[in-house]
Amino acid sequence: MIESDVFKELRVIPGKSNPPIRRSRYPFLYESFRVAGLKKLRKRYQLDSLTSAGATDWDVMRSVRDWLRGRWDHGYHNTTNGTSSSGLDYLLRSERGESFTCAVFAITLVEALVSLGIPARNLTIGRGPSDFVGPYDEVGHCITEAWSNHFRKWIVLDADAGAHYEESGIPLSALEIRQAWLEGRWKKLDFVRAPRLPQIRYETFNGSKSHLAKGFRDFYRYNVINFYQHLIYQMSNRHFTGARITRYITWFDDCIPPRIVRHNTIVRASDYTITDTRDDVEYSLNHVHLRVLCVDNAERKPSRELQVHAESETPWFSHYEIKIDRGHGGKLPIHSHGIVTKAKIYLRSVRSMRSDALGLKAQSQ
Repeated sequence: MIESDVFKELRVIPGKSNPPIRRSRYPFLYESFRVAGLKKLRKRYQLDSLTSAGATDWDVMRSVRDWLRGRWDHGYHNTTNGTSSSGLDYLLRSERGESFTCAVFAITLVEALVSLGIPARNLTIGRGPSDFVGPYDEVGHCITEAWSNHFRKWIVLDADAGAHYEESGIPLSALEIRQAWLEGRWKKLDFVRAPRLPQIRYETFNGSKSHLAKGFRDFYRYNVINFYQHLIYQMSNRHFTGARITRYITWFDDCIPPRIVRHNTIVRASDYTITDTRDDVEYSLNHVHLRVLCVDNAERKPSRELQVHAESETPWFSHYEIKIDRGHGGKLPIHSHGIVTKAKIYLRSVRSMRSDALGLKAQSQ
């Protein structure tokens, strides 16, 4: 096979970006939006009503976050009345008047987004230093990150605080927020709040109410941005099938070395995988990287027969829809080979979502 950039017979369509796929060395375990629990959540709480026609995925993400922000106030029933196995269970408990902490907001938002086909994951973030802490120190927080096809990046959604962060109108990821804090740029970030701001249910807390109030004043002093010094990524969102979490990845660099002690507890090497490689935690989803190869022949002459390699990391998709030169095409299953005889183009598929340039489009399972 001869790799070639140009032939007279091959016209490259300009104006289409073709970035490489950023891959993590550590696989993520995705929950299918077809599992019974997520289908029940989506139907019971009418989440389809939050996906208005023409809205981008970013519009939907904010609508879902704001909806969840209004389901309950910040409280501690998950610490006093026991934990539940899923966000759906917590939503049902909230109908009885219970309220919960940031951890419950985070896992419930993940489930709500995944039920709508939006990839999402949980993060635990923390203030540094926080190796040794007192009983009322506010040093940790739980948030959600979701992948936006619109922005082609991961975006922080804090359902507990009812907020996200923007810089020059672009919503930010946890790593981008962290970098802004370390570089002293945090005041330049926009702390964008939901219409309904959080209230605290002090009566649900077993402890000093005055210490709790002070802790929350400290929590919002820097718009929570100082909590993005420690980042721990949960590499699974399977809340209904299999183990919920199989791997934690914690970020480290010259500013934050790997931790030996976390919140008064010795950190075992088996507890976390550490990384300073950005692709491990900010891998790309749902776009296609294309390579066009000219099929080799004995005469080594230019040929119209091509092999198109389409590569992506795309959860929940089953096959390509192929259309060549706006003509009729067909379906090409993922992980298989196919031939479109009309255009004499050979296609090889390795997990893909879509590419308007070559008329490749993916269908969900």
